[in-house]
Amino acid sequence: MIDSNEMEKLKKSYIKFVKDNLTYSQLDSGFIRIDTPFYDGSGQQIILYANKNEDDILTLTDGGYTLDMLETYSGFSITKSRAKKDILTKQMNAYGINYDSTDNFLSIETNGSEFPSAKSQLIQAMLFASDMFMLSDNSVKTIFQDDVADFLEENEIRALRNFSYSGSTGTLHKFDFSIAGFKNIPDKLVKTISTPNNDTYAKALITDVSFTREGYERNADFFAFLNDQKKDVNKNVIKLLEYENIKCVPFSERDSVIEALKA
Repeated sequence: MIDSNEMEKLKKSYIKFVKDNLTYSQLDSGFIRIDTPFYDGSGQQIILYANKNEDDILTLTDGGYTLDMLETYSGFSITKSRAKKDILTKQMNAYGINYDSTDNFLSIETNGSEFPSAKSQLIQAMLFASDMFMLSDNSVKTIFQDDVADFLEENEIRALRNFSYSGSTGTLHKFDFSIAGFKNIPDKLVKTISTPNNDTYAKALITDVSFTREGYERNADFFAFLNDQKKDVNKNVIKLLEYENIKCVPFSERDSVIEALKA
């Protein structure tokens, strides 16, 4: 278990790492290119683009990269399926991200003071989209998050879906499910990982949990459901999560946590 002093050190170290590894460059188009220290499920660096209009509104975008990457590396096309578009739009809305189906851009509008939070939201959404669809095939009608939702419903576990919390840094942190506690019974905050060998998304998940745990007003237990229906879970992912006191739940072992989630 990491104590509060160690957590504060990790937080400061993480913030410094991000600041030291963000680079900004002016493009001829008038946009600012932002190279981040984050990598998606295919191992490609996440790059954002920013522009400001005459009303001083900043638009941050992925430039269409996220969905192009999915089609390139997994053969997964959003544009050819209404069902896929609906799934993506719903999930991006939960992150506060706009999905433009005309050019396949993901974007968010913000002002200068809220830029750090907006940047974090877009990065989280890009990582989530990559994770969500990386293992999907062309007949996909649901996502792994829906499988977990069905499991909770079947076992009469009352969960709020797409719960967001503003952490200690003011950044929005999204959880796929929230299960309310009572008195001395802690809340349960649940994340899902579709690609169980995705170290990058696991690290992003840990960041969300760390900042949420620090400022959360109630006691909370954290769970991560891992989709092992098509691929084995990477042991390094489990080690990363368990080191941060996050309960790992391979979906094939989901029944083992029914009582813990109900308690």
